[in-house]
Amino acid sequence: MELLRTMPFPLRTLSLAALLGGMAWLSLAPVATAAVPAVDQLLPNDSVGLLWLPNVPDFRQRWDKTQLGELAADERLDAFLEKLSQRLEEKVGGLEDKLGVTMKDFNDAASGQAAVAMLGVTSARPRAAVVALVDATGRDQQAKELLSRIDTRLMQRGSEKLSAAGAKITVYRVPPAEDAKDKTPRTVACFHEANCVVATDNQAVAEELATRLTKPAANLPSLSQNQAYSTTRKNARLAARGVTETVVWFIDPFGYDTAARSLEPVETLPDKKDRVTLMREQGFDAVKGVGGLIAMASDARRDFVHHTSIYAPPKPGGSGKATDRYDGALRMFELPNTAELSVEPWAPRVVASYKTIRLDLVNLFDNVGSLFSAFAGYDNAFETTMEYFENDPYGPKINLRNEIVAKLGDRVVVMTDYKKPITPESERYLMVFDARDAAAIEEPLRKWMTNDGAELKAVDGVPYWEIVPEEELNGPVEIDGLLPLDAELDTTPREERVFRRAAVCLHQNQLVVGSDVEFLKQALFGVTEAESLQGSIDLAATLNELKQIAPGPRCAWTFSRTDQTLGSVYELVRQGKMPESESFFGRFLNRVLTSDEQREVGAVRDQRIDGAELPPFAEVESYFGPSARSGKTEKDGWTISGVVLRRTGG
Repeated sequence: MELLRTMPFPLRTLSLAALLGGMAWLSLAPVATAAVPAVDQLLPNDSVGLLWLPNVPDFRQRWDKTQLGELAADERLDAFLEKLSQRLEEKVGGLEDKLGVTMKDFNDAASGQAAVAMLGVTSARPRAAVVALVDATGRDQQAKELLSRIDTRLMQRGSEKLSAAGAKITVYRVPPAEDAKDKTPRTVACFHEANCVVATDNQAVAEELATRLTKPAANLPSLSQNQAYSTTRKNARLAARGVTETVVWFIDPFGYDTAARSLEPVETLPDKKDRVTLMREQGFDAVKGVGGLIAMASDARRDFVHHTSIYAPPKPGGSGKATDRYDGALRMFELPNTAELSVEPWAPRVVASYKTIRLDLVNLFDNVGSLFSAFAGYDNAFETTMEYFENDPYGPKINLRNEIVAKLGDRVVVMTDYKKPITPESERYLMVFDARDAAAIEEPLRKWMTNDGAELKAVDGVPYWEIVPEEELNGPVEIDGLLPLDAELDTTPREERVFRRAAVCLHQNQLVVGSDVEFLKQALFGVTEAESLQGSIDLAATLNELKQIAPGPRCAWTFSRTDQTLGSVYELVRQGKMPESESFFGRFLNRVLTSDEQREVGAVRDQRIDGAELPPFAEVESYFGPSARSGKTEKDGWTISGVVLRRTGG
């Protein structure tokens, strides 16, 4: 499941539903050889989203060999996975609602490839189209039964059949559900032609696909000729170096957003700009496509290998650094490649994840302002905030860029861990920034921490600042005398802090930010060789595999023990407490999923998936092995590669 984090949200949810829920049924699919053209040659070139299994029987065989496949087959998770599958299918467009068919319905008919795609908005197609298709070579009877199930399901909804009996394409007018916000009747068109079963919500698309299947010489522009798709496909396959691909996916992120919005009733769309629109306006529309491939059970050690290409071609005449290649806030992603793939000796063996990233922090600071202001919702929000830092009578009176950011290096190390038993506040983190000039940072850091109400303490003689949640602050903050307090405590309301709880320290040319002092001590004083992450067998094995699948320089890399990183999420879902999570991921998820109404009254969002029937994670953690992934800056974007290993031993 670690590999799913590399995908954008719409495809990530679609892939999760496929890999863990709705497509576990493919383990029953019969074996045959595909006889229809490749999906990317069938689909039109304006497709904006694709999830494609090039060979369903091969998918089934390989999926069964993975530990996630074994997890999906665990009877104790049946009820939960069924709910998850239903929920995610609703989230990505609801095939059953739109087309009268589910991916599970394709089971008996599938003999070759299968795919789900979204076709974008064009002048001739004001509403996006959803397409599901499957290669049914040698399964004519099963294909007829599939179409019969679709017919039964749609007619039970009161649909009107528009096509004449015996027509090549069967077309239905589907009335809206009673509780539907959009009261416009919908269309479903389906057919079985040239060994392929197709269902779509657009009659013209069905006719075009039938032509593509029966008249390949028509030379209609296909997805394979789409620049963004073909580039991400080529780059991912080059990175994979011949590995057999089990899943192929692609998304045009901004085209997909426009397509998805076209399917929503106008009155349900937000009045204000959404996040995607803001990102588009901030230069992120330079990202023309994101796509990749997943190889399952490629050998006895590797459950999953994945390669993702982010295609962001430079603007005309642009080359070199991100500031020259792009416009807007996208210029902040100057991520220099390095050959480094080593672990700090002070990193403890027991951490859940360890990440290293090379990042030009000054460049990030200089280019993030417009994005900050856009998300804040008012002009010059970033400049106003920086003005507060430097000149406000109640501010810290520091120039954040020149006095702190410019004194830091270009390497950041992040570690996470989880306290047990798992609660919404279990996540522990440690962030370490290299410092070019640590001595110059001391005074501005003191001013900042003092102004923010932090308390100065010491651990084994080393001073550090402790930040606690504002609701825990009772009266003036007492300082232990190591440094004088020369500013009054500002009690005016502030925006939510980046860190609600933290321990901050400047030590040995590093700025260290930890969730708690015990974790902070790991970076300050190190650990014994026996307790060091450097000596962990799973780390060595995983990084060895990463070097093989993604050799050469990289701008970032991550090692993760998925049994720990996913275990915390699993337990919170099981407890029904995911909306209360204080982890970085949980807080981000809550910001995204909390409705405007809930946010206005300060209500906690409802958990979308009921996990009460899940067994304790300790009973299923053996299904989750270690993983690693790395990122590389390319001349036309970035490449992300990763591997998930089978868990061995306890």
